[in-house]
Amino acid sequence: MKSSAKHWKPTSAKDEREWESVLFTAVGLTKLNIRREKERKKKREKERDREKERERQKERERKKKEEKEKRERGRERNRKRKTEREREKEREREKKEKKEGRDRKKEKEKKKEKGRRDTKKREKKKRKEEKERERERKEKERKRKRKKQEDEKITESKSKRK
Repeated sequence: MKSSAKHWKPTSAKDEREWESVLFTAVGLTKLNIRREKERKKKREKERDREKERERQKERERKKKEEKEKRERGRERNRKRKTEREREKEREREKKEKKEGRDRKKEKEKKKEKGRRDTKKREKKKRKEEKERERERKEKERKRKRKKQEDEKITESKSKRK
């Protein structure tokens, strides 16, 4: 005990007084050692508490980081979904435009076809009317010729009578 007491130096006036009062008494040294042990124990407990607090802080930070990463992954997933939806919409729009283009083309073709049919009908009608006029003209011509012939016969018969 004396050897450990030799190396200890008082750090405050209070310690100095206590040191002087218990110097070289076995009971005093024992009390001093007990007090020092208590102080060391308190120090160790404080250090342990600080260490635990540091661990808790680290754990909080880790959880915070994990939460942040989780949110970020969620955002990224949502971003990907959004871009995929946009791409899908774009594809649908292009498909629709293509279809509308085809529909317009078909419609145009139908109109052309209808125009061709109408033209054919008009031409057929014109030809029919032309044939009808030609037939009527020929009929008139025949009638006129017949009448002329009849007139000639009549005039001939009249002339023969005379």
